[in-house]
Amino acid sequence: MQNEKVVKFDLDGYEVVKDAILEIINQSPLIEGKESVSFGLLEETNGFAMIPVSSSVIESTRKSVTGKVTEVCYYPFALVYRDTGMNEKKKSEVSELLDNIGKWLERKEINVDGEIQKLQSYPALTGNRKFLEIRRQTNSYLENTYDDKSEDWTIRITARYRNEYKE
Repeated sequence: MQNEKVVKFDLDGYEVVKDAILEIINQSPLIEGKESVSFGLLEETNGFAMIPVSSSVIESTRKSVTGKVTEVCYYPFALVYRDTGMNEKKKSEVSELLDNIGKWLERKEINVDGEIQKLQSYPALTGNRKFLEIRRQTNSYLENTYDDKSEDWTIRITARYRNEYKE
């Protein structure tokens, strides 16, 4: 029998981080006032959603002699844009939108309507949690096509954060 690593989750952190990321996306200049990204819900033929890949996974844990515990956690998710009957121009626009949201979350500069913009900082999280980084795991890509000609365009992203507490 091999030594299997036990995967542990920050179940309370999942809700906090999910809500914060959804807020960052929906308040970005790419989305705000245009459409909104929902959580986990896509209509049959269209929609724009943040879909969790798993709960918040505890990547590492450090305990100090004073009882302070520091966990580094990651929350993997996907942004999925679904629409029907997209022409090549629309597909290109959707791909660019997803890639730019990924750049925005990474706090990189993006061009929005001819103006260079950048997310200046990540919001504070509740408790003793703090974002460390948000990184794209992929560029946007066509993940699924359906009989009704709807398509799912996807980008995969991971948020890393620190959680500190006293034992």
